[in-house]
Amino acid sequence: MNYIDMPLNILLKLPLGQKAKFIIGGGPYGSFFYNGTVKTETTYLNGDFETTEDKDLPVGHKTDQYKTFDYGINALAGFEIGRLSITGNYSLGLGDFYTPSYVGHLNHKVMGATLGIYLGNPEKDEEKKEVKIKDKDHDGIEDSKDACPTEPGTAATDGCPDKDGDGIADKNDQCPTEPGLVKNHGCPVRDKDNDGIPDDQDKCPAVAGVARYKGCPIPDTDKDGINDEEDKCPTVPGVARYGGCPVPDTDKDGVNDEEDRCPKVPGSKENNGCPVIKKEIVEKVNFAARRIQFERSKANLLPASLTVLDDVAKIFKQNPELNLSIEGHTSNNGIYLENMKLSWQRANKVKDYLITKGIDPSRLHAEGFGPNKPLNSGKTPEEDALNRRVELKLSNH
Repeated sequence: MNYIDMPLNILLKLPLGQKAKFIIGGGPYGSFFYNGTVKTETTYLNGDFETTEDKDLPVGHKTDQYKTFDYGINALAGFEIGRLSITGNYSLGLGDFYTPSYVGHLNHKVMGATLGIYLGNPEKDEEKKEVKIKDKDHDGIEDSKDACPTEPGTAATDGCPDKDGDGIADKNDQCPTEPGLVKNHGCPVRDKDNDGIPDDQDKCPAVAGVARYKGCPIPDTDKDGINDEEDKCPTVPGVARYGGCPVPDTDKDGVNDEEDRCPKVPGSKENNGCPVIKKEIVEKVNFAARRIQFERSKANLLPASLTVLDDVAKIFKQNPELNLSIEGHTSNNGIYLENMKLSWQRANKVKDYLITKGIDPSRLHAEGFGPNKPLNSGKTPEEDALNRRVELKLSNH
């Protein structure tokens, strides 16, 4: 592959005596494709041998094409003696100059050497000689212009030392080991709380803040942990999920909506925010529950039970906020699983009847407990009879 390289090098020449110099340098290069030859050698199993050459190579950026432009980096090192220079150089391509059809990378690596001769007239020795100046501290600043002629310094400080390199001479620097500013007499700008606001401008130098509050944090008037800029109720303690406002209490009953089971109806804390059910309604429903009867060992309601259930349905139509839990119970006589089934059937029979009377099913919940919640020990037939029951429990939430 033949490419024409155009390097751009930065050179550093280090003196080695009066006439010799060490040369080191490097930089990028760009190159352009000139020409090339691909030679293919094929050896067959029968011993035949075949060679082909291709000098018309395809160029472009597609597979099996050679790139017109290549680039990379190069470095060189050598010596310059008088007008003669000898250098060795190495170049490394950073891109692939050829895109193969298989997985792989092909880039240029070139090693070379250069022998050079400078043409023209060299500068006269007299012009190269530096005029010796009086410089006691050898800092490159003439003593007549050096404010500190016996101490090495910098031109920025008129020849005086500057340990921290802040451009302020140590003799004038109140903080000679810390880079600072002229307005601070050579000391750095202090920012104890690291909020980007200098302490001399920070009204809260020990607490990180923001510029619009002169270095103080964004205030939190109600001390609820939500700053006033994000707090919709900045003077009343609240919670983040309500934008800094308290949890709402829609019905103003002192029980917030998250704990209030009746958030739209004023109630009492004892009843979870719901109003207390009137005593007369509770008594009527309890009275009806004691008179619900079924056929023996069955879930069929007796006719007398329908009358009291009609009264319950009437109460529910007049009080749409009420809900009812219907619980079926049995004695511990007989088979446990059968008792569980019977109690469930009886509770649901009551529920189904109330539904036929126009009560919304969502207001009714039926459950059978079998013999698991007896009222007594069931040692006598009378006690067993009391354990066989349906309980109606009111709620308004």
